[in-house]
Amino acid sequence: MSYINKIFERATVQQIVSFILCGTESNIISTKSYKERLDEVGFPVIQAIKEHFHDIASKEDFEHMVLDSWSEYESVFLEIGIFVGAKLSLQYLSNIE
Repeated sequence: MSYINKIFERATVQQIVSFILCGTESNIISTKSYKERLDEVGFPVIQAIKEHFHDIASKEDFEHMVLDSWSEYESVFLEIGIFVGAKLSLQYLSNIE
């Protein structure tokens, strides 16, 4: 049954997220905190906005558009994650009985 142990060793939250979002498991598991991961990808975007938009009103409008879209993506994927977690819990419970 060592093959089952290998499955459980690979069953991390990041692997599950990678599989749900990309359909494959990730070969790279980040050891960074959530904040570090978000800052790493968010900071360059905000910097690019600041560099490309010299008009304050346009810059702020674009920043709000980008941040609102990120927020909606986050909400959608959180909802999907909750539903997946609930469905997995139900399957687990039905397998115990």
